[in-house]
Amino acid sequence: MKKAIEINGVKFQYNNDKLIFENLNLEVNQGEYVCLVGHNGSGKSTLAKILIGLNEIKEGTIKIFEKELNEENIYSIRKDVGIVFQNPDNQFIGSTVRDDIAFGLENNLVPHEEMEQIILDVSKKVGMDAFLDKEPGNLSGGQKQRVAIAGTLAMNPKLLIMDESTSMLDPKGKREIRELTNELRKNNPELTILSITHDIEEALQSDRVIVLNSGQVVLNDKPEVVFENKDKLREVKLDIPFGYKLNEVLNNKGIKVESLDLEGMVKELCQ
Repeated sequence: MKKAIEINGVKFQYNNDKLIFENLNLEVNQGEYVCLVGHNGSGKSTLAKILIGLNEIKEGTIKIFEKELNEENIYSIRKDVGIVFQNPDNQFIGSTVRDDIAFGLENNLVPHEEMEQIILDVSKKVGMDAFLDKEPGNLSGGQKQRVAIAGTLAMNPKLLIMDESTSMLDPKGKREIRELTNELRKNNPELTILSITHDIEEALQSDRVIVLNSGQVVLNDKPEVVFENKDKLREVKLDIPFGYKLNEVLNNKGIKVESLDLEGMVKELCQ
């Protein structure tokens, strides 16, 4: 299977501070949806900056779609990678949603007639085509993040990195972005998504969960396997999904249910 990300023996530290990564190794397959979780200071956002070339590693190698991340390849690699940050307000450039989505396209000298179609296509993908003439500042948090994602998708990335992109949203906004992520995957199975997140409910819907603690990978498996490892998660100060907590409480009371999502549990209990 083709690799979207290959990280081998990476060492990184800020100036003379303590090491963030000493010997980091991990891989993400093309078309995979991977959630990277860990408490504050575990190295998650540092890794995102490394992958887009903002932080330079001290040792080891990183390959993005089989190209080594170095000075020679950095600009061609960035054409394949899009990143969405936690605060969409920091990414807005234009005075309208349309202008903001167009920003990257204009910088890449995309012809105007092609640009208009791309803007319409990506705004439809994120459910914001009715807001193209609105000011970004008047949108809800979830809508702003949808626009930020649209601007990234307009550049047609092969790898989408979402760096805490739901951390500033309310529960409704978080749910909207989770639903959007699932829709993007369904419509573009070749798109690779690396989501750096605190949202455990989002991690539950991914293909694979990687748990970082103090710069080390401590768990790396399918969500159902990772979240069954409750003791290890608690050891590294991470929560478990609500469904797992409820299942645990029910089991302790002698009530057995197979489902781990709330809707499924309710159906089982009502039978």
